[in-house]
Amino acid sequence: MELPLQAYFRINAANMGQFERTLIIAEEGSYVHYVEGCLPAGEQVSTRDQWVNIESVQPKDMIIGDDGKLHKVRALMTRRYHGRMLTICPISPYNSFQITPEHPVLTIKRSNVGRRIRYGWLSEVSSVSLLKQEPTYIPADKLERGDFIVFPKTQPTMISSLSDNDCALLGFYLAEGSTYIHKTLKQPVVSFSCGETEKKFIGDIYRLTEWKSGKKPMLIHDRSKHAVEVRVYSNSLREFVLKHCGKGAATKILSSEVMSLSGRKLELFLDSYWRGDGNVLKRVGSTLMRASTASERLAQQLQKLLSHIGVYASIQVRKAGKDTIEGRRIYRKTQYIVVYTPNKKWTKVRDAGNYFLVPIERIDTRPFDGPVFNLDVEACQSYLVRGFAVHNCTAP
Repeated sequence: MELPLQAYFRINAANMGQFERTLIIAEEGSYVHYVEGCLPAGEQVSTRDQWVNIESVQPKDMIIGDDGKLHKVRALMTRRYHGRMLTICPISPYNSFQITPEHPVLTIKRSNVGRRIRYGWLSEVSSVSLLKQEPTYIPADKLERGDFIVFPKTQPTMISSLSDNDCALLGFYLAEGSTYIHKTLKQPVVSFSCGETEKKFIGDIYRLTEWKSGKKPMLIHDRSKHAVEVRVYSNSLREFVLKHCGKGAATKILSSEVMSLSGRKLELFLDSYWRGDGNVLKRVGSTLMRASTASERLAQQLQKLLSHIGVYASIQVRKAGKDTIEGRRIYRKTQYIVVYTPNKKWTKVRDAGNYFLVPIERIDTRPFDGPVFNLDVEACQSYLVRGFAVHNCTAP
C-alpha cells in the first residue's frame, strides 16, 4: 500500500519534550513497512542561512528540504534510543553525519549504475547512466561505500539589492577587513590589512571604500610587517559591513541578502574573498582553490554559496595549536579550509543540475544510548543534515 491512512498523536511530557505515537490504518491483508529514523543531539540541519542543532528547531521554523527550498517545521519529536548509530562519511569529511540505521537517506546505489566490482575496487560509474537515475530514499543501514547521496543546491530566498561594487567590497571585508571604535578618537573605523606588494589589491579596496563611504581612506604603511592598512573613519560603512558580514575572525557570518546572491554578483563576492583569504594552487590541467577561516559558520555558508554556482566544495578542519607566522610563535585557532577545483576534468562528485551526487567514502558504527530527534516537515517531508537530504519524521 503506497500511502496508508495514518494519524499522529503528539504527547508533551514534563522535562522530556514532545513524543509521537502513530496509528496507521490499512486495508485487511495489506502490508505496511514503518520506518522511524532519528538523529542524535548536535547533528545539524540547514535553515535559511546556516546550520543549527536539530534539538534547537522549533515548530514554525523554516528549514531546507530535498528540493532546495524552505519548508515549515510542524513539530520536533524526541525519543530514547538504544542501539547502533551510523556515521555516514562522504567526500568532505566535515559533512559526515550521524543517523539511526532505519532513517531513509536520499541515494542512488552504485550497484545500479556501476560495473561489477573486481579485486576490492569500487566499480566504475558512467556519468551518463548515473544522471539518468532518480534518487530514492534508502534506509541508512542499506547504504554502502561508493553509493551516491544527494547534496541539494539551495535556492535563493530573496532578491538582493546589493550592487556589483557592494558585493566586491563585502568580499574584501570578509577576507581582510575589521571594524571597531577608535578608543582615543571615539570614531568608527573600518580597516583592511594588505601585503605591501599587493598594489592592485590595495588600489581596489581604496577605490571601493572611497566610493561607499564618500571619504578618502588613509594608507598606513607598517614596514616592519611589510603591510599596508587601508583605513577609513565612517559610521555608514561600519554599519554596512556589520549588517552583512559581522566582525571577528571566528565570528563573521553572512546576512540573508548575501546568502541570496547568484550569478555575476555572487562571482564578484567570491572572487574578492578569494583574493584576500584564498590560496590558488595551479596544477597541470587543474587549479586548486583554498580559503581558510576561523569561523565555522562562515565555512558552512561558503560551501553553500559555492553550490549556487555549480561547485561542490570540501571542508577540511585544522585543529587549534601552536604555529609560526613570520618568525613569531602564536597559538592558532581551529581553521576551517574550504577547498575546490573549478576546472577539474575528472571528479568523483557529479553535478545533477539541482543537486550534487556525492559518493560515500566510509560508514562507521558505534553503540548509542540516549535521546534522538526528528522533524515533521510540511510539503516535501524531508530536510538536510549537514547538507545531505534525509526523509523527515516517520516514513510508512
